[in-house]
Amino acid sequence: MASGARQSGERIEWIVAAASVVLVLALAGFIGFEALTRSGGEPRVELALEDRLRIADGHVAKIKVRNRGYVTISDVVIEGVVALESGETETASVTLDYLPAEGETEVGLGFSQEIDPERLTLRIAGYTYP
Repeated sequence: MASGARQSGERIEWIVAAASVVLVLALAGFIGFEALTRSGGEPRVELALEDRLRIADGHVAKIKVRNRGYVTISDVVIEGVVALESGETETASVTLDYLPAEGETEVGLGFSQEIDPERLTLRIAGYTYP
């Protein structure tokens, strides 16, 4: 009887060991695939106006910043320009320390005048590769 229980225990140990080997190999293959196919390239930064807020001394444009690329960038300068009804423009900018690959964050750009979404232009003024 003890011999049968012992063989059953050994069989379970072999099954668990085989499943562990398969899991480790699958994970190593997945990590290798991700490293080969999702590294480098160029950043793909998208800017979108999420909201407009009134503050004590002006207005803030709340901007969603997304990097859909597979490379991290740093010192990201985001610039917004509002065309005023007078024909003049007002510019605001903010600098992000970094924007990770496939990451997103929100920033605020401050303006003295009310922000008309139709007259707001957003752009990336520059960045570096860390």
